[in-house]
Amino acid sequence: MTPAMVQMLSHSHRAYIELKPKERQVTKLIADDKTYDEIADITGASKRAIEHTRDSLFAKTGARTRLQLAKFALHTGIL
Repeated sequence: MTPAMVQMLSHSHRAYIELKPKERQVTKLIADDKTYDEIADITGASKRAIEHTRDSLFAKTGARTRLQLAKFALHTGIL
């Protein structure tokens, strides 16, 4: 985990990370090792929209990889 992720996972910062329903859904699907094409098919969104959501999730959580995002989801109760 990056230092930014560790900081965000602390109790004082966890409450400030609010994910939209679509971001939560995409996070769960990423953690389930779905490809961006598969996520687009499942959600009915374009692949580009999924990539934009991924970028937003990375910015909000401090994650730099899909694995880090999955760890974040696990530690924060999204999964």
